[in-house]
Amino acid sequence: MSARNTRASTQLQKSAELREKLSADNKLLLDAIEATLLLPLKTEIQELKLQLAGVTDEQREIKSSVAQVENKIDTTDAAVRKMSARLNDLDQYSRRNCLLLHGAAPPDSDTVQFVLDTAKNTLGIDLSISDIDRAHPLPRRNGSDGQRTPPIVIKFVSYAARHRFFSAKSKLKGSKLFVTEQLTRKNALLLRATREKMGNGWSLDGRIYCLHDGVKKRVASRTDLDNM
Repeated sequence: MSARNTRASTQLQKSAELREKLSADNKLLLDAIEATLLLPLKTEIQELKLQLAGVTDEQREIKSSVAQVENKIDTTDAAVRKMSARLNDLDQYSRRNCLLLHGAAPPDSDTVQFVLDTAKNTLGIDLSISDIDRAHPLPRRNGSDGQRTPPIVIKFVSYAARHRFFSAKSKLKGSKLFVTEQLTRKNALLLRATREKMGNGWSLDGRIYCLHDGVKKRVASRTDLDNM
């Protein structure tokens, strides 16, 4: 082997040893970096993942609780609406034998006799004092200007007598008198809203009706009216 080849071989051997040494040094350096930086960072990341999982579970529980509360609110709200409608129906039923006579000046003496005279002389029907339970002007509403005469509420002894009086109300056309059913406040507001929207509306036995596209429709709630 020539001297030149010997020197080249020696240099290659030293280069390989240097590479091995650098590789070993780099490995030690990487191990040190991993031990001092990467491992704590990995541990911290793992802890954060566990915390995040806990928060996610908490959020899931909160969402479930909120959904249950919302469901209870919806159920309670539906029950309240149903109960309110039921109470309104009962209140309206308690007025089934009542009518309101509008436009009449309060009589000086006996209101019942005034109603009997109106029935006979204007409506053309004969009623006796035994057909009327009581009759009296309603009190004026708070804030009333005092110019409008309060209607007279008439409570009949029977629905039949009430029906006879109400059925003859068309004979009051052209006079200052008119007859309406005594509606609950809720039904009165619904009738007013129906007339405002549909341009027509009436009540029959406490129920509200209107003509929609030429067809008679019952309006049981504002939802019914909104859907027309």
